[in-house]
Amino acid sequence: MFVAKHFNELTLEELNAIYIIRAKVFAIGLGFGDPDPDLADREAIHLMHEDDDGRILAYMRLMDIHENIQGTKYGPVPDSWTLSRVSVLEETRGTGLGRRLLEEALDYIKNETDAAYVDISAQAYLKDTYYKSAGFKQISDEYDEAGMPHVRMIKKIER
Repeated sequence: MFVAKHFNELTLEELNAIYIIRAKVFAIGLGFGDPDPDLADREAIHLMHEDDDGRILAYMRLMDIHENIQGTKYGPVPDSWTLSRVSVLEETRGTGLGRRLLEEALDYIKNETDAAYVDISAQAYLKDTYYKSAGFKQISDEYDEAGMPHVRMIKKIER
């Protein structure tokens, strides 16, 4: 089951589970040193997939770039939202859950916001996978973010 919530709608259990999945994927799995959590969490939409026991298996946050949220590293793109902290537990990778999470995020942005674009900083090794098949176009050369190669990608929201 997918659910999207504002920060103030999260239960303490959900918030704790979000920080656990992000730590497993970023701090432990990828060795990222960026601060997590950060103040951007307060302004983000938190999209997660829970199993029948309430365990979060996949997560990402969605943010309006123009809200000037602390912690974002994006230049101005008119009328755009971004996706960040994309996390899928290792044991569920390869099941299509990550692709479904991305589809849910794009549907949310299309149906619940007036954004014209989704602008992301994607890990370079993922640029030709589900991001490309979802219609994202690479708009930058590779650059370093948190010690890993990334590329900036953008997708126009079709309504």
